[in-house]
Amino acid sequence: MSFRIKLDPRDRAAALFMVRTHVSLVNAAIEQKKRFGFTQRKVADSMGVDKSSVSRILSGRGNPTLRTIGELAWALNLEPRVEFRAIDGEGNQEPWPHAVSEVQSHSSSNATPTKLTIDSDIGANSTLQNVTAASQ
Repeated sequence: MSFRIKLDPRDRAAALFMVRTHVSLVNAAIEQKKRFGFTQRKVADSMGVDKSSVSRILSGRGNPTLRTIGELAWALNLEPRVEFRAIDGEGNQEPWPHAVSEVQSHSSSNATPTKLTIDSDIGANSTLQNVTAASQ
């Protein structure tokens, strides 16, 4: 069973931003767990919050503020980035054909950083197209 929900352009843009941000955050958390052995408990302790708070955010049940996202990224040894690009009146980016959200991991060691990128067409019929992880 599938559902189609009609959203006005403003709600669609906000929803896509939220989805891209959540997917980037979750994938980065998974990658950092693999690389450094982070657990939700360790991350929560670093942030000074309950493990359930971290769990809620990573499961998509939470609605974290930008500050909380920044603190979570810090606890995961990540640098969050947000990029704004101009779009034309029909929802198309100028001059780029797709939106890109990325999270780069970093550490003080000589480990190769990982760049997680999500490409999503932001036109009227946009869908999440792919998620890639690549070592730089």
